[in-house]
Amino acid sequence: MMPSLPYIKNARICVLLLMFVLVFMSCTRASDNRAAVRLAVSKYSVAIISAYKDIDLGLLNEVATKEHKDKVSAVINAYMQANEVMEAELLHLDFVGVEIKGEEAEVRTTEDWSYRWVDYDTREIREPEKKLHYEMSYELLYSDGRWLVDEVKVLEEHEAAAKEEEEEG
Repeated sequence: MMPSLPYIKNARICVLLLMFVLVFMSCTRASDNRAAVRLAVSKYSVAIISAYKDIDLGLLNEVATKEHKDKVSAVINAYMQANEVMEAELLHLDFVGVEIKGEEAEVRTTEDWSYRWVDYDTREIREPEKKLHYEMSYELLYSDGRWLVDEVKVLEEHEAAAKEEEEEG
């Protein structure tokens, strides 16, 4: 004996609803992952400013892999030999793309920064402020329940004045 027609319709509706819920949940999860990855890159920007200015790698523990933190530490040690630190300010951060594949992610950004180099002890300015525009790529790994920056690449760099002239011309 065949099931009645209303039963089949109800089963189809239930299957369609179930599929809709599953698709919605996976989209929400993907959206949550993208937000978490963006947040990790934003936190990394704050942490790297602190690392270079205050010679404090503490904030990097929360947002970078040990391997990346070791690279940053080597750069800081080189600057400290000259008793210099970098004071930086992130002026603008725009997320161009976020691609997540399992426990790895790549984030592309455009960023505007201002930098100046100062004496670590006296805070006397050694090099005047410079404004730069960057196109960046961040590679992140998912570890222990959080996204960590593993590698940072400068894809393109321009002085801010040169960038503005290009836009006007």
